[in-house]
Amino acid sequence: MKKIGLYPQKKTYSYQERCEESRIAFLKKLSRYRAEDLIYMDESGIDSNETLPYGWSKKGQRFHSSRPGKRRERLSIVGALCQDKLLAPMVYQGYCTAKVIEAWLGHFLLPQLRPGQVIIMDNAPFHNSSKIKELIEEAGCELLFLPSYSPDLNPIEHWWHKIKTAIRKELPRYDFNVHKAADAAFHNL
Repeated sequence: MKKIGLYPQKKTYSYQERCEESRIAFLKKLSRYRAEDLIYMDESGIDSNETLPYGWSKKGQRFHSSRPGKRRERLSIVGALCQDKLLAPMVYQGYCTAKVIEAWLGHFLLPQLRPGQVIIMDNAPFHNSSKIKELIEEAGCELLFLPSYSPDLNPIEHWWHKIKTAIRKELPRYDFNVHKAADAAFHNL
C-alpha cells in the first residue's frame, strides 16, 4: 500500500443517521447572520482514568502503560465559542443536566451577550428544556439547534478535543487527579 502512496491514518467518522438536507438548510440559515452574532455552545467531560491512546516504543514492541482501576472522577466543562474566543467557561464535577445549563446561561453566558445574538447548541435531551429557551429569549437572543448527528458543524467541538488531549497528557503527571491536570492544561493553552 505504501508503494502506491497509501499510509495508515486515523479514521474520521460521521453519522449514518445524519440528514444532508437538514445540514444544507442549517448552513443556509447560518449564512443570514454575521459571524460575531453566532455563539456556539457545548459541554464536554473527561474522566480521571482517561489516558492518551498511544505512546512511544520500539518498532514491533507494544507500548504498555497503567492507569487507575478504581472508581473514576468526572470533570465536566460547559462553554461557548464566538469567532475563536471562548466565552463563559464553567468547570464542574459530575454530568450535565438541564439545571446545569440553565444556571450557566443565567449566571455566566447571557450576561456577556447582546440582544440579537444566536446561541447554537446540539440536540442533547437536556437542551430541550423550556426554561433554557425562555432564558435565551428573555435575553433577546435566539436559540438555534444543530441538525441531528452533526457535531462537525459546531466549532467548539474542535476546541474541546484540544482541551481533553491536553488534560490526558497531564493526568499521569498529577497522579490522575483530574482537577489538577485540568488546571495545568488550561494554564498551558
